[in-house]
Amino acid sequence: LVRDVDEALQMALLGEVLAMMGILALTSYTIMM
Repeated sequence: LVRDVDEALQMALLGEVLAMMGILALTSYTIMM
């Protein structure tokens, strides 16, 4: 159970980081245009 929770937490954290990177990339791309 603990392992599942830990894995879910890691996946959520990874998703958040990816979303943040995507937003940053989109913002910089828009500024470049």
